[in-house]
Amino acid sequence: MKRIILSLIICLLLLSNKNNAILYSTESKIYASGNINLNENTGFRIEDNYLIGIEDESEVSSFDLGLDLKYKTSIINNKGKKTTGYIFTGDQVQARYNNESLTATVVIKGDINGDGKVSAQDYVKIRKHLMNTSLINGEEFTKAADYSSDNTISSKDYVLIRKYIMQKEDNEYTITFNSNSGSGTMNPQRVKNYRNYNLLRNKLEKEGSTFVGWNTASDGSGTEYKDLSKIKVSNNTTLYAIWKLKIQFYSNGGTGNMPDQYVKSGTSTQLNQNLYTRTGYKFIGWNTKSNGKGQSYNNKANINITKNTPLYAQWELNISNFSESVSYEKTYNLVDYIHAENGAYIDLGYVPNSKTKILIDFQLLENNIDYSKLGEIGALAVFGAKDSESSRLQIYSLTPNKIAIGFGDSINKFNVNFNRNV
Repeated sequence: MKRIILSLIICLLLLSNKNNAILYSTESKIYASGNINLNENTGFRIEDNYLIGIEDESEVSSFDLGLDLKYKTSIINNKGKKTTGYIFTGDQVQARYNNESLTATVVIKGDINGDGKVSAQDYVKIRKHLMNTSLINGEEFTKAADYSSDNTISSKDYVLIRKYIMQKEDNEYTITFNSNSGSGTMNPQRVKNYRNYNLLRNKLEKEGSTFVGWNTASDGSGTEYKDLSKIKVSNNTTLYAIWKLKIQFYSNGGTGNMPDQYVKSGTSTQLNQNLYTRTGYKFIGWNTKSNGKGQSYNNKANINITKNTPLYAQWELNISNFSESVSYEKTYNLVDYIHAENGAYIDLGYVPNSKTKILIDFQLLENNIDYSKLGEIGALAVFGAKDSESSRLQIYSLTPNKIAIGFGDSINKFNVNFNRNV
């Protein structure tokens, strides 16, 4: 009889949905109190400074916000004290590291009375609210009552919460974590079948590889889950760690952003299109060493690796587009400069390509007298030649005898200007 009466009440509420639906917010501004970004894998989100996405019956002791482990996370109750047991609607989550912080009030969908679980008491509160006999007060609790997340409290929310409660069972299942050729161990995670859970943080590792998530099949052909993502199971489940190799792209003096690329070990894979740019330079490929002395790859070349690999953008000075005269004034011992076995160096402060050759002019000055008129002056500049620091310009004199005449060991100033390509 009670069920029949309750069903009649639900029908009446559904019929009067438009009249009894209460709009509690017309906007949804997304921002956080603090400067820490949430881990999107967890399904947690910030809405109007409220933390949404924590499931009911979540224990403080096992809660993981999904942030880097450097952040200290605490759950604070409405009395300002650290709490234990279930996390409640109205509790505060605080995360902090040095000058970085996050503070947000918890909203657990369906937990309208603030006891950390969804029960008959909660849908009764919605029914009384819709009948205007006892309104729900407090923005965090009105958000908790909005189970359908449509910015209203209506009979729809009443029905959804009641349906969720009726699905609750005491069946408990185990999620087992398999390292899948990795190393380390993780305790099984015990869950119930009626609700979502955030997976435990991965603690497994594999030398030379990167963990990219979980899968119900060891070869990655099953259902995949990201680290700390939500899962709902109806039987005992084994999740296998999936390992891939990470290619990390470095701009090496350029600008822009490129996401890491993940590939299978020993499998030929095409590199992603280069997204970096550098003013005055053209991109000529990748190298495993920043100075270009490692393994080289062309843009979008096929790559086959067996370990995590860094790739550095390689740049060549675009002489054809070089219009500005760049001057360097350095002081050298002229005789040492002329007769040095490997020439002299000028540090340009940037890294041209090692094959670029530029003819430059020297102006030799002593006591404000220009001695360039004594004879033909010129030098061949080779970027990076015989030098590990490719930002340094190595210069060989083309006319050493004429340059050296009459200067002895005097100190002279060289004005170096880019002139033309050779």
